[in-house]
Amino acid sequence: MRDINEGKDIAIEEGIALKVVQLNEAKKNLEISIQELKQVRTLIARLDRERREAAESLNTLQESNDGIRTQILKVQSELKVATDFLASKPFNPKAEGEKATEKKKLEEQMREVSRKLDGLELGGDHRLDVKYTIPTEDFDRDLVKGRVAKLFQIKEERYAAALEAVAGKKLFYIVVDNDVASSLLLKHDSFPNRVNLIPNNKIKAKEIKKEVVDYVRNVTKGRARFATEVIKYHSQLENTM
Repeated sequence: MRDINEGKDIAIEEGIALKVVQLNEAKKNLEISIQELKQVRTLIARLDRERREAAESLNTLQESNDGIRTQILKVQSELKVATDFLASKPFNPKAEGEKATEKKKLEEQMREVSRKLDGLELGGDHRLDVKYTIPTEDFDRDLVKGRVAKLFQIKEERYAAALEAVAGKKLFYIVVDNDVASSLLLKHDSFPNRVNLIPNNKIKAKEIKKEVVDYVRNVTKGRARFATEVIKYHSQLENTM
């Protein structure tokens, strides 16, 4: 009878031990899930912050463009008044010579207005141009790759707004081939204005865990995409992109 009772006690203890192991495993899995959820929330918060920054930048750019467009419309109106005035004057050889000179000046002004309008229609932005002086006589200009916005092409136009919102001001950063060239340019104040440089050889992308990627894509029902999946760029710029 004693042996039977001892056997029951051993079976109970083994059952309890198994339950403890199962509970510990479940607790461990729960902690992992909580940690991954925190990472996803952190990622979402960062993307939302960058979206707000991009929106503020776009608003500022729009206000600037509106001011330029108003000035251009004013100049166009003044040019029309001047042209109508010249057309109403009677013929006079001396006056015609003066009018020809005046007309030439007006045409030059009109061409300048057209150039400004073209600039607005293309995004307003001479900010995409990279102007700098070489720091040394033997400096290779090919080391300065250009603004990020000009170094890739969007595969489908529907992703343009999302890319602009996510990238924000980083679209205007200047990519340089390596950190040595970057340091040289900054040391010699090669740029007329303050700029942000990206040394391509020093950039390392942060790898996101597959579990996090799967979770985000599941939440968005497969609509989420990495930025690098919707753009084309030169393989040499893999680090930066």
